[in-house]
Order: sequence, then C-alpha cells, then structure tokens
Amino acid sequence: MTRPQRLPGDPSAESERARMLRVDHAGEVGAKRICEGQLAVLRRGPAAEAIRAMAQSEGRHLAEFERRLREER
Repeated sequence: MTRPQRLPGDPSAESERARMLRVDHAGEVGAKRICEGQLAVLRRGPAAEAIRAMAQSEGRHLAEFERRLREER
C-alpha cells in the first residue's frame, strides 16, 4: 500500500510530530497533577500508596517528554 501524497496546506511530518509531542507532554502534566490532587485529598487513605506509585511513574513519564521536547527544539 502506498502512502497518500501530501496535499498543499497539509502539515509537514515534523510539524505533526511536534504537535503530538506537545499533546503527550500536556497529558503527562495533567496526569501528574491529578495524582497530586488525589494525594492532597486522600493523604493516608488505603489508596494513597498506590497513588504515590502512580505519581512517581507519571513524574518519570513527564521528565522523559520534557527531555524529548528539549531535544526536538
């Protein structure tokens, strides 16, 4: 199967990649903030430890996207 030709006005592959990285980065920022909000409410409840682990994971994801955004710019 061949790839469709780019039409005038279509965004470039580089532009699409940059847009996807920004969207993914925004999602990671949101995920980290959601975890922080849940921890602020739950503090030491039964789910707090699981949410702390998720927050650490989201923090690593966010750091990776920030690294990639710096590389791409």
